[in-house]
Amino acid sequence: MSIEGIRKSARKTLHNFMARPATLYLDPNIEPPAPITIRHHEKPGLVGDLAGTNLSYAENHDDEETIVFWCDELAPIIGEPASPPRGALVVLSATEGYWVDNTRPRYGQTVTAEVTPATTAELVGKTAPGAP
Repeated sequence: MSIEGIRKSARKTLHNFMARPATLYLDPNIEPPAPITIRHHEKPGLVGDLAGTNLSYAENHDDEETIVFWCDELAPIIGEPASPPRGALVVLSATEGYWVDNTRPRYGQTVTAEVTPATTAELVGKTAPGAP
């Protein structure tokens, strides 16, 4: 097996092991949800400082939240290119969901989207994974 083949296999194994079930609403008002699996990442960081300086007077702490989607799961739902649209809603539970804000370019078998948390009120009536 080539290095590229090993890499693809390893990424699929990682996604299968670390992924969480979710439901994807392309349009939360009219579309029925689609079952998918995603990986949620949260990374703290500092934003607002002037580039090239160390003045720290304008820095704020802000979390960068992203969701990694498996393209082979998205393609039958969205079509090619398999990239969730801005404003799509990803529901993980009755109290946890995320709005797709910005989608990064596809990276091999995955696509990563920057997301913002949905409020509990926005999740009312939405189907959580595993719900009937």
